[in-house]
Amino acid sequence: MQTLVDSILNNLPNSPLRYEVLGSNMFCTFMQIGKCYSGSAQTGYFPYREAMLVIPLLQWRKGHILPELVAWPAYMIPDEVIPTVTGREGWGYPKSIGSIEVPADKSGSAPFSLSTMIFKRLNNDCMGSKQTLFSITHSGLNASDPVEDFGEFSSSLSSFFNNLDIEAKVLDKITHDLLHASAGFTLTNINLKQFRDATETNKACYQSLTTAPLVMTNFRSGRLLTGDLSFFAERCQSHQIIEQFGLTAPSNSNANVPVHLGIEIALDFEIRAGTTVWSPS
Repeated sequence: MQTLVDSILNNLPNSPLRYEVLGSNMFCTFMQIGKCYSGSAQTGYFPYREAMLVIPLLQWRKGHILPELVAWPAYMIPDEVIPTVTGREGWGYPKSIGSIEVPADKSGSAPFSLSTMIFKRLNNDCMGSKQTLFSITHSGLNASDPVEDFGEFSSSLSSFFNNLDIEAKVLDKITHDLLHASAGFTLTNINLKQFRDATETNKACYQSLTTAPLVMTNFRSGRLLTGDLSFFAERCQSHQIIEQFGLTAPSNSNANVPVHLGIEIALDFEIRAGTTVWSPS
């Protein structure tokens, strides 16, 4: 994963920032948004779903001793057009569109899945097809009792963070921030916002590194999920998830790897105004 981060986020000229993968973990997230609306205009609301592959990063800034914990959504695929366009053009999220299934009955074996247009090979003789790109499969989920206090819920995750291969002083900062957070906890997303040039179509006419602060305004509950969870990824050249994330898979085969931590969280959040932290000089 560090190679992927280096090629996109650490390859910017004269950037004061450097990004390092937190341990060797990524998060596969399936979100059900019940009520999405604009915070800057009265436009109405709509429900939608979104699937993401998120890499937790340490953001090191020149002149600072300790890093910040940030999140980079390397893949972010909603099932509606409005969040696709506004997220991509406003904050620079790398969004495309797909179909998402989230099982209503968690005790069954139906997977969490994302389907989108993929290309097995990148050439003009290969017709694209809509199929499952990644999913979480299981044999039936067992859920712990819901916890309604964010600090208490964060404590239940401490063993996961303690197993990460990171410096003790960095780990102390992360766990302190989590354990002392309540409503108002902020996780900063980082994105490389870019638009293709109309003339030189293999280059960008605009680039900037932007933040998108996700602010939790109300933590409702959280609980742990167990039950033989596995992450599936389709091998294809259009979405090279297996190679980019370093997943174990036989040559020319799809990936099925175990999930180390399953959680279900109910909360309210806002994506607030971001900042540009880098742009070409």
